[in-house]
Amino acid sequence: MYETFFQMDHTPFSRATPVADLYESPAMSDTLGRLAYA
Repeated sequence: MYETFFQMDHTPFSRATPVADLYESPAMSDTLGRLAYA
């Protein structure tokens, strides 16, 4: 219903969201870098 209205390609609230579509904020990027270094 709202997918058509907002012209979405897929349902944004499903568990099957493609990893490429996720937003990586600067804080998340920093956290992932720290975890990889640890």
